[in-house]
Amino acid sequence: MIRGMRSAVAFLTVLPIGGRKGGESPGEGGIAWYGAVGALVGVLLGATMAGAWELWSPLVAAALTVVAWAIITGGLHLDGLADTADAGFAAVPRERRLEILRDVHHGTFAVVAVALVLLLKFSLLASPRREDAVAALLVAPTIARAAVVLVASRMAPARAAGLGRGFRDEAGVFPMAACFAFAMFAALVAFGWVGLIALAAGLGFAALLSAGLRLRFGGMTGDLLGALIELTEVAVLLAGAAILQHGPSGAFPVRAWL
Repeated sequence: MIRGMRSAVAFLTVLPIGGRKGGESPGEGGIAWYGAVGALVGVLLGATMAGAWELWSPLVAAALTVVAWAIITGGLHLDGLADTADAGFAAVPRERRLEILRDVHHGTFAVVAVALVLLLKFSLLASPRREDAVAALLVAPTIARAAVVLVASRMAPARAAGLGRGFRDEAGVFPMAACFAFAMFAALVAFGWVGLIALAAGLGFAALLSAGLRLRFGGMTGDLLGALIELTEVAVLLAGAAILQHGPSGAFPVRAWL
């Protein structure tokens, strides 16, 4: 169990815990810990936002938090998003798209996609209330990584070998249940019972995006998993912002601690 946790943290973040890095799957039962790693990332980002808020303006705090987001994850998912954008929007046959995913060079589609995602994250975190931003940060990384396990693991791999194959082979009932439990817990802690709306929005968006990626690429790859995480994080942040603006007026659980 501990080995699986270390494997997942090492695979999804740059935190120096001595686990494995890279490869074709999280390995060592790491997929079951995707939701937990998302929660860890959310806590670190929430602490960054709260600390930066005390020193600078909300806009600067939001910008520094987005920077920390990229650093903590090592830009892994942003790189997947960039490759997916270049390949997905190219007017070429499916086989050529899979080749473009392997290309380390990034084109216009990649730059635009990454810029738009970072802009959306920044704008959604530049909240007038610190507790709102921290609540959104706690839930978005957790739901996004859980959604990958719950949705993308049911997709066939696009290649015979690679992360898509390893991910599909290792994802089972227990990893899916564990990730769903972490996602639900984070949603309830951040927003109370209305957090289930954010959870449903994140899972629903991930399911729709996965279907679109399957049509475009024929299956799942590591780059597509990264893109799925990045875009689902944005979808959850959007849902969270709507909940905070239009939801019940009662205090959310996380606000009592801040």
